[in-house]
Amino acid sequence: MSPSTDWIRLGPEPVLPRLHLLCFPHAGGSAAGCLNWATAAPPGMRITAVQPPGRDSRVAEPPLRSAQAVAEALGPALADRDDTVPWAFFGHSLGALLAFETAHWLLQRGIPGPRILVVASAPAPHLPRSSPPLHHLPGPDLLKALDHLGGLPPSLANNPRLARLWLPRIRTDLEIYDTYVPRQRAPLPCPITAFAATEDRLVPVPEVAQWHRHTTGHWSLRVSPGDHFFVHADPAPVLAAALSEEARRP
Repeated sequence: MSPSTDWIRLGPEPVLPRLHLLCFPHAGGSAAGCLNWATAAPPGMRITAVQPPGRDSRVAEPPLRSAQAVAEALGPALADRDDTVPWAFFGHSLGALLAFETAHWLLQRGIPGPRILVVASAPAPHLPRSSPPLHHLPGPDLLKALDHLGGLPPSLANNPRLARLWLPRIRTDLEIYDTYVPRQRAPLPCPITAFAATEDRLVPVPEVAQWHRHTTGHWSLRVSPGDHFFVHADPAPVLAAALSEEARRP
C-alpha cells in the first residue's frame, strides 16, 4: 500500500498480512482513535484508518461537507493502492455512512471494494433521521444535546474545555450526517455485519437492523450491552467480524 496519501493512516504491518481493516471514525473522531486498536488486532490484520481533512495533521485543510464528497476524495486513494492485500471497511456512527458511500464509489467504477462492511451504532442509510438536526445549534446547546443523547465521546463529555475546542470538527461532521440524502442504488455485493448497543440513545437497535437491505451477501446483526461508543471499550468483536469473512474464503 502506498503511504503517500494524506487520507490513509497505517498501523503496524503484520508479518503475514491477510487483511487491511480500514476504519472510518465517528463524528468528531480521527484516525488516531482507531489506530490504537492495533494491539488488539488478530494475527494477519493491519489496522488502517481514514484521516479526513480538518483535523489533527490535516487541521489546516478545509473540511468536506457531504458523504459523497468524502467518497469522491478518498476513493482514488484506495484505487491507487499498490498491494494485493484485500480490504475490509469498518465505520462507526457517521463513519458507517462514509464507508458505505466509499464502497459504492469503488463498485461503480469497477474497482474491488471491501470484502466485508462492518458498521456500528449507525442507522441504515435509507432511513430518515429519528432525531432533529443538530449541527446548526449554538455551541453550548449543541454540546448539551449531544451529551443528553450520549453522542459525545467520553473524553469530551468529561472535559468541557476540550469539547469546546472540538466543536468546529463535530459540527462539520454532524452537518454531513444531518444533510445526508441516500440515492437509489443496487445493494452492495459484500457481506454486512452490523453492531448495535442496547443502551444507545442516539441510534436504537431497530435502525441498525435495517442495514440488511443494503447487501446481497451474508448479513448479520449483533447486539451488545453498552452505549453509543461501546466499540471503543472492546473492539475485539468488530475486529473478529471483519476477519471472519476472509477466513471463509479459500
